[in-house]
Amino acid sequence: MANLQASFRAFAMTETSPAVVCAKLNAFVCGNVASGKFITFFYAVLDAVHRTLTYENAGHCPALLIRKTGKVDSLCGQGALLGVLPDWIYKDSEVHLEAGDRLLLYPDGVTEAENQRSEEFGEDRLIRAAQTGDGTALHIQRKLMEAVPEF
Repeated sequence: MANLQASFRAFAMTETSPAVVCAKLNAFVCGNVASGKFITFFYAVLDAVHRTLTYENAGHCPALLIRKTGKVDSLCGQGALLGVLPDWIYKDSEVHLEAGDRLLLYPDGVTEAENQRSEEFGEDRLIRAAQTGDGTALHIQRKLMEAVPEF
C-alpha cells in the first residue's frame, strides 16, 4: 500500500484524469504485485466551479451519491481491479452535483459486516443510516460507526 500511495502521488497531477491515473496505477501494480494479488481503487476529481465529479472505479465498492432529493446513484465506473488485467482501458465517468448532494465512500468491510445470523449489513442499511439526521459528513460517519456494530 505504501508503494501504491507513492505511485498515486506521482501520477495524480491536477491535469490528469481518473482514468489516466488508474491506467498508470494498474500498469505499476501489474508489474509489482505477486500473482493472485490485486487492489481495489476509487478515484474522483471534484470540479467545484462546474459542480461535476469525474471518477473511475477500479473494482472498489461503488461510491454512493445521495442526492438532496433522497435518490441514490451508485458510482460503479467501468474499471477492472488494479493488478489483474494489464491491458485494461479505464474510462472516466462524470456526474453533475447539486447543492445538498452527499458522496459516500466506504470500504467493503462496512457492507459485508455480518450479524449473528450471518446476514450482511448490506448497501440498503448503509444508505438508510446515511440518510438519517442532519446530513453532515460528521453525522453520517457517527451514524455508520454506531449502526454497523449495533447490527
